[in-house]
Amino acid sequence: MTPSARAAPASPGIGYAPRAAPSAIRLPQLQRCRRTSYESRFLLLFSVGQTIAHPFHGLATVRSLRTRTVRGEARDYLDLEVAHDGLRISIPLDSADEVGVRALYTKATIDELFEVLRGPSEKYDKTWAHRIKQYRQRLVTGEGSAKAALVREIVRTKGVSPLPGAERELLDEARNALGEEFAAVLGVTFEDALGMINEAALAGAETVPPARTA
Repeated sequence: MTPSARAAPASPGIGYAPRAAPSAIRLPQLQRCRRTSYESRFLLLFSVGQTIAHPFHGLATVRSLRTRTVRGEARDYLDLEVAHDGLRISIPLDSADEVGVRALYTKATIDELFEVLRGPSEKYDKTWAHRIKQYRQRLVTGEGSAKAALVREIVRTKGVSPLPGAERELLDEARNALGEEFAAVLGVTFEDALGMINEAALAGAETVPPARTA
């Protein structure tokens, strides 16, 4: 669709819908100082009923777009329903890219994440506190590659000795997030997706890391 075919936004920062598809929701234009390639990457098209990914809540369905007045200012909000627990959340449309809401991975991206899972292990940090800090920092980014690397490292070391509770929780959080999205995109069950992730992580393991220390 050419720019001339789009309805102009009501004001800066407010989303608008293409005329040809009233149910479609497009994120507002990013600041002009950013490069066109950057805009192309983050200018996502959402539609009611579409399944998208939230960086902290996982898969969610777009339920509606509504306007709310907050402190005298009208803002468009994206209403989402989280898949695994039915939680309803609203995100300001002009902040959706900052929050990290995005379209689901493509199969090509999932192939890249499998390569991360099969990749070489990192140098093992024997200090538990250091490992936990690094793992948590990876999860905070919300990046799929960071989650895949975290899963790879913990899966390959958990056979050495029982996992501490904190590491087990981080592994479950990262692996479940990947598994949920892999299952949706690849058309397999959640359990099968987890099995594929574990298999890929173990496939690249060459040596057993040293015993854990506190």
